[in-house]
Amino acid sequence: MKKLAISFVTYNRPQHIQEYLEYIVKPTLEREIDIYIYDGSTNEATKKVVHNFIDKGYSHLKYFHYEEEQTIQRVNDAMLKPEAEYIWFCGDKFIVNPINYDVILDHIDRGYDIITLYNKSLDGIKYSNNCVEYLEYSLVPITQFGATIIKKSNLKEEIPLQYYNNYSGFARMRYCIDCITKKNFKGVTLHFKDLNIISRYPTKSATESRMWEIWVIQWYKMINSLPKSYNNVKDELFNAMDKRMDFFSLNQLLKQREENQFDLKMCRQNRKIVKKVICLPYFMVEAISSLTPGMAGMIRKLLEVCT
Repeated sequence: MKKLAISFVTYNRPQHIQEYLEYIVKPTLEREIDIYIYDGSTNEATKKVVHNFIDKGYSHLKYFHYEEEQTIQRVNDAMLKPEAEYIWFCGDKFIVNPINYDVILDHIDRGYDIITLYNKSLDGIKYSNNCVEYLEYSLVPITQFGATIIKKSNLKEEIPLQYYNNYSGFARMRYCIDCITKKNFKGVTLHFKDLNIISRYPTKSATESRMWEIWVIQWYKMINSLPKSYNNVKDELFNAMDKRMDFFSLNQLLKQREENQFDLKMCRQNRKIVKKVICLPYFMVEAISSLTPGMAGMIRKLLEVCT
């Protein structure tokens, strides 16, 4: 069995897969890292891209196609089917620089339960023997597709369906937390200055237009559902993404209101959640929610000019 398999889920992005494979197909072959591609595309463009590489002798590429409505099965298979000691679960937009492979493989040899990759200014390499401490520290990178490598022997059965029903944006993350919540835990977060390669095909984040739906409502539900061993840190985890990523700064909230992502009714209905997840005082959030989208946009632009 190979040490590591990179497992991609992709959907109608053949140009991204082409670009990704151009960067990684040779370095992975040299290091005996298999590549699995789980494709839900509505045409054969991605299949042709992959098979063009296979025809050139890159036999470590494995391709699987799924019908468009088989999203859950595709994600489950991408997590559980690759035959390797460690599974590196990736989307199709985040290209990890192959210059980092050797460091990653070195840490795989040390038997960690989970390896997380990060390019922000954390304190270099962070080792942890406690799953709660690990999650507190590595919360941001573990949310990213392509930044988590997990030991396959820790993986349980398929991702529970209720995870998709209750917080589809974090079903994979919630599942990974289940898999590493145990005694004798051993995790590491690796910091790389040049972690990823900027794609030639920039794409807008799928969550950018749904920040309240995903990063307020679903995020709260997911954190609130964590096992009881995380109870003492849940309050810190609720607003950790806002603290570290400024998801709901004054400017961002005005932009979200301008885009009508939330309104006064939604804000008041989720008052308890908003207070937990968003760092700004609730009265400010409610005041912004009472603005018309046009007024929110005008204020945001005025603030940008003034600053």
